[in-house]
Amino acid sequence: PFSLRFSAKMGVQEDLLAPHLAAVAAAASKENLERCIQHALEDPGLFVFGEILEHVKVKEFLSPESPAVALLKLFCYGTFTDYIGNISTYGELQSSLITKLKKLTLVTLSSREKKISYDLLQEQLRITDLRELEDLIIECVYQDLIRGKINQQCNLLEVEYAMGRDVRAENIDDLLRVLKKWKNNTVTLMDTIKAQLDESTAVHEGAAKARADHKAAVDETMASLQTSSQTGFGCKTSSSSRFGGERHSKRRATRPRKGQQGHEPMDT
Repeated sequence: PFSLRFSAKMGVQEDLLAPHLAAVAAAASKENLERCIQHALEDPGLFVFGEILEHVKVKEFLSPESPAVALLKLFCYGTFTDYIGNISTYGELQSSLITKLKKLTLVTLSSREKKISYDLLQEQLRITDLRELEDLIIECVYQDLIRGKINQQCNLLEVEYAMGRDVRAENIDDLLRVLKKWKNNTVTLMDTIKAQLDESTAVHEGAAKARADHKAAVDETMASLQTSSQTGFGCKTSSSSRFGGERHSKRRATRPRKGQQGHEPMDT
């Protein structure tokens, strides 16, 4: 199924485009080239046509004002609104091409806005039935033309991704300005993230050093207290023992002998 063929996105688009480019290169007449262009536009999985438009054979056989070139430009850059406003230029399109152009229009809108109201989609795609609109959105998601989700409560399409379309030559400078701005914003963001990371690392390292210093101070204090306690206990014990010994000696020295307590020596 072609919904799986789009899993590789633009790489698959290039693969689908290759045989059509080969057919255009082999075209030997204007009529044959116009048929090749029509077949490419009718390919249900192909949504990029810039390479065909810029092909040397197209420039050789077709004038810039020819209907085939105008149709190619419409599917390269245009929208369904462009078609409605210039049907006489493009002619009546078959239903499959109208559906493809509506899908490309949805891609363009999704590349501009992240939240698209149903009212805007219905206006741009000329779809009045909500079920038909949601079916078209779901088909675009299956084909990986866009990614997002339908918010039925708010009647919104919330976009996460949109496939890139072909770019007009006159819009390349604008695209480059957008890309340059994106690059500058990215550099600024990366610098900000780096600064915050450096600050966080410094805070973490400072906190770790403070914890290590605190632990060392606590260990030193505990060791000092333990040493002081042991030294003080030893001195106290020695002094008490010495003092006690002296008192004991004095008591022994002054204690009267047995039989002499309270009596004077008698004369014979």
